[in-house]
Amino acid sequence: MKDILQMLKRQSIQCFAMIFMFAMFLLSAPLNAQDKTVSGTVVDENGGGLPGVTVLVQGTSNGTVTDVNGAYTLSVPSGAVLVVSYIGFTTETISIGDRTQIDVSLAVDVSQLDEVVVIGYGTRKKSHNTGAIAQIEGSDVAAIQAVRVDDALAGKLAGVLIQNQSGEPGADPRIQVRASSSVNGNASPLIVVDGYPISGSLATVNPNDIESLEVLKDAASAAIYGSRGANGVILVTTKKGRSGKASFSYNAYTSVSSKYRDNILTTGPKWADQIDASIANGTFNVSEVDQNLLNLRRDFFRNSPDVQPVEDWLFQTGNTQSHDLNFRGGSDDINVFASIGFIDTEGIARAQTFERYNGRLNVDAKLGEKFKAGLNLNGSVSDRSIVPHDMRDLLRSASIHPIIHTEASIAFVQQLDAQMQGLGLNPTDNGFGGGSADSATPMNASIYTLEPGDYAHDWHYGGRTGLWR
Repeated sequence: MKDILQMLKRQSIQCFAMIFMFAMFLLSAPLNAQDKTVSGTVVDENGGGLPGVTVLVQGTSNGTVTDVNGAYTLSVPSGAVLVVSYIGFTTETISIGDRTQIDVSLAVDVSQLDEVVVIGYGTRKKSHNTGAIAQIEGSDVAAIQAVRVDDALAGKLAGVLIQNQSGEPGADPRIQVRASSSVNGNASPLIVVDGYPISGSLATVNPNDIESLEVLKDAASAAIYGSRGANGVILVTTKKGRSGKASFSYNAYTSVSSKYRDNILTTGPKWADQIDASIANGTFNVSEVDQNLLNLRRDFFRNSPDVQPVEDWLFQTGNTQSHDLNFRGGSDDINVFASIGFIDTEGIARAQTFERYNGRLNVDAKLGEKFKAGLNLNGSVSDRSIVPHDMRDLLRSASIHPIIHTEASIAFVQQLDAQMQGLGLNPTDNGFGGGSADSATPMNASIYTLEPGDYAHDWHYGGRTGLWR
C-alpha cells in the first residue's frame, strides 16, 4: 500500500510539471510570434557610416553595435523603442512602429566634445582635469597687455607660480608648476609651441598670436614628453588661418609706470634739520663734541650746491608702446595667418629698456582628399638693457651732493677739504678707495683734478674722513 502511494505521488508531480510547461509555452508563443528583425545604417552628418554605434532596445539589454560600414541588424519586439548612441554624438530615441528598415543620422554633440581633452597619447574627461590641466584662452592673455606672455599668466592658472625675479622690463620670471622637482636646480617647465618643444622662453611668443594656452601638471598629462616634462609642460597653440573673407586686425596700446613709493633717502638740508631738532630735544648729547666740527657738518649739509636727490635722478616715469598687425584668411584648400609685432619699453630706472620684434606665419593646406601640409614660421629679435652696476651703487650713496660735478660743487669740495684739515681731520683725498686715476671713467684719485661732468662720490665730501661718516 505504501509503494502504491509513493508511485501515485511521483506521477502527480510529473503531471503537474508537464501541465506547467505546456502553459508557459502557450503564454510565450504569442509573444515570440510578435518579434521581428529590424535593420538599417547609422551615418554622420556627412553621410559616412559610423562603426561601433550602440543600438539598444530601450529598457532592456537587447542590443547590438554597427559594423565598419555603420550597418546593424537586430531582433526586436513589436512596438519597441530603439536607443542609438555614440561617443561625441547626440543620442537618438526612435519608435519602431511597423518599420523593419530604420536608418539613423547622428549629429555631433559639441558640448560633449568639449568635455574631452587630449593629453599626450590619450584623452581624459574634463571633469578629471581639475588639478591636472590649467587652461587660459588667448583673448584673456592678450587682454592683460603685458610685455611677455608669462607676465600675463601671473595669478591666472591654479597650481602655477609665476614670480618676477626683477622689475626690469623683459626680465625672465620664474615659472614653477606645483613644486620644484629638479635635482639640478632648474625647475623651469618645458615649453611647447604648436607641438614643437622650444629651447627658449615665452619671451619669443607674441601674446596677440596665442589661441589658447594649457599647462600640464601631472605625470599622466606630461608622459609623452618624458623627463623633459618633469617640471610640467606649457602648451601654446597659436592662431591659424580660416576660410572665408580675409581680415586684418591692428592692435596697439601705450602705458606708463612709476615707482610705487616716494623717496626714502634723506637729503642734506633734512639731515641738518634733524641734527638741530635732535640737539634741541636732547636726543643728541653734543657736550663733548667739537663745536667747530659740529657747525662745519651742519653748514656742509645745508649749503652743498647743486644737490640732486639720488632717487630723482635715477628713477623716471617708464612707458611702453606696443603695435601688432595680423592677417587671417583663406579658402577651402589653404588657410593663412600672418602677424608682425613690435614692442618698446622704457623702465622706471635710467638705462632700462626692452625692445622686441616678432613675426609669425602659419599656413595650412589641403593636398587633395588624403593629404594635408602645414608651415609654421616664427621669428623674434629682442634687445634688453639693464641698469649698469655703477648706477646701482647710487642707491647706497647719500643725497647730499649732485650726481654730476659742476664748477660750483668742485669749488665747494676743495674749500671743504681746507676747512676739514684746519680742524685736524684727514685730507679728503685719503678717502679715495678706487683704482688708478682716470678722468674718462670718470673716477679721479684727487678732488683737485676733478672736472665738470665727472661723477660725484661721497668721499669727495669727506665721507671717509670723519666729517659725517
